[in-house]
Amino acid sequence: MTFHPSQIVLFLFVALAGCTASKTIKDTAPALDFYTGSYNLNPGQSGQKGRGIVHFRLDTLGGVQTQTVQDTAIRNPSFLALSSDGKYLYAVEETGPGTDTTGHLAAYETGKTGLRLINRQSTLGFAPCYVTVSQANEWAFIANYSGGIAMFPIDKNGGLQPAADAHYFQVSGPHPRQEASHPHAAVLSPDESFLYIPDLGADRVWIFRIDRTAKKLVPASPAFCPLAAASGPRHLCFHPTLPAAYVVNELNNTVTPLAWDRASGALTFTVPGFHPPVWIFRGPVIAQISTARQTAAFYMPPTAATTAWRGLPLTRHPEDSRRSVITPTGKISPQFCDCPRRGVGACG
Repeated sequence: MTFHPSQIVLFLFVALAGCTASKTIKDTAPALDFYTGSYNLNPGQSGQKGRGIVHFRLDTLGGVQTQTVQDTAIRNPSFLALSSDGKYLYAVEETGPGTDTTGHLAAYETGKTGLRLINRQSTLGFAPCYVTVSQANEWAFIANYSGGIAMFPIDKNGGLQPAADAHYFQVSGPHPRQEASHPHAAVLSPDESFLYIPDLGADRVWIFRIDRTAKKLVPASPAFCPLAAASGPRHLCFHPTLPAAYVVNELNNTVTPLAWDRASGALTFTVPGFHPPVWIFRGPVIAQISTARQTAAFYMPPTAATTAWRGLPLTRHPEDSRRSVITPTGKISPQFCDCPRRGVGACG
């Protein structure tokens, strides 16, 4: 992977959480807890090493921030995911063949005294770069940048069972960075019936139906959504209320809106009444896209250290009326940030 910020900007969750308060509720305003991951084996884009997993607590009114290093032994915890109740944290160890025989996924119990490692499992591939967990905290899904995905049953105590299923892709693309398949995310559909895999190396979003009884990922029909050549799909999110999805393409700095078929899981390019069909990001490479759960606003952190994310301001493209331009501002560089659940969030 090319872009590796070693530090995560910490105040992003204030904007993502949409926290508001007034003096009349000063005594009851909740603290905002979140965890950050980093690349701690090798220097990231900033030239500095991260510190592993760090826990932060932010006073949402006064802005007072405290931080505690939770685990420095874990290697390259580049992506984190919390259970819906905030009791468990899952972290990938993005390691390659020069460091270990496989990548790993680690499970932690959160608590007032810090993180407690429950266990870790092989991801059956190298460089895991994404993890997501089901709402009921029964399944975890990962993407290995080396070319595969895997699903893990989760025990009631939050621990991980060995991977129940895995898939590998033998596809490449025309761009120099597309010498092989590079799955970059594993995203659940809103109803958690399907799993979507944006593949930066293949210009595809792979689609799988989740068979919980058989503990299998079954290729859907169609098995993938093809995207523009050399676009490099990286991340994906769904609209909070409409049957639509949005794919961030890292290699050509675009966002592609897609229609989502709830029954088949298919993604298509026809979104009724939706324009423009392609959004162009003017600036350094974008990393991820999220929708605010209630406002349907978009947030996109870029990977470059000189550019900020914000709610997408769209302006008409000067050369193509069918496209819009996204113009960034600021000086921060997260790779991913997710909206907190119950005042707890994670980023990586």
